Amino acid sequence: MSVWCCWRCLPSTKDLEQENQFSRIKISDLTEVLCDNAWNEFLGGATMLQKLCRNRKNYDIEVPENFYVFEHIKTSVYDINFKEQDTDEAIQGERTHELSSEETVSRGVSCSDQVSLETFFGNDTPDRQTYKFRIEKSRKTVISVSFQRGFTFGGQANFSIGLAKDTSLGIETDLHFEVTKTDGQTFEETILTEATSDIVVGPHSHCTASICLEEKAFYKKFKVITRMSMPQEAAPVYIRRKSDKKVVMTSIICDLPQEFGGKVPCMKEVTEDGQTLQSKVDFITWGILKGTLVCNHKILLKSGTSVS
Repeated sequence: MSVWCCWRCLPSTKDLEQENQFSRIKISDLTEVLCDNAWNEFLGGATMLQKLCRNRKNYDIEVPENFYVFEHIKTSVYDINFKEQDTDEAIQGERTHELSSEETVSRGVSCSDQVSLETFFGNDTPDRQTYKFRIEKSRKTVISVSFQRGFTFGGQANFSIGLAKDTSLGIETDLHFEVTKTDGQTFEETILTEATSDIVVGPHSHCTASICLEEKAFYKKFKVITRMSMPQEAAPVYIRRKSDKKVVMTSIICDLPQEFGGKVPCMKEVTEDGQTLQSKVDFITWGILKGTLVCNHKILLKSGTSVS
């Protein structure tokens, strides 16, 4: 009689720390998770012989995207050195970590460039003259978006970033970005700067009108909450044999928290009246916003006496 002994090594503290750090930078593909779950279900209902004969490379697994809706819930912007928190308590109390306007301006937004355009108005007559001053200039706000932790769907990013107008941040208009690329994406928005003014120049005098166009460097960390839901409260996953294109199994998804739990670190359950919803889950994406913001303009007047 032979005896088989099996030794199972428990993970060390270092291994657990490395696993935790990996989960903090992991980008999970939801389609892959759903495909893996469906395949495991397919194998689970098979005999030992059938399992040996079923090779995954001989099957296509399809996740129809039209059964899911992704909705932007919230965007939060933080100082670049802000430490991400994962606990529910930290998320519920996140406003205590957000910077005040003064901190945001001093630590996250800095003056990067200033362009000055000058126009000279001279009056050599004995009477006061009024001149019309008008300027139009197109400028671009350029923001690059990259994310280091979050999710993809079908290999593509699928989240939105909404930044409301906030003069303390240098954001002069509402900004909205639809992010679809996993390796970073740059967005440009053209803003038309217009300025009009009546310039009054006294007798034998001159006036120089200068318009200062300011741009600010923007470098912040962001957190986006995206909600995934199933409007029909169920969705199929098809396993199709490649040889004859026949569907050999249809897996029905009806519990999103169960599908992604323990496999997608950025997932959070959605509760309503104290009950966990099966057809909705939230995903938290962390990333970096970096670029140049177009800010306000100023008109400066400098007058003097003309030399006779």
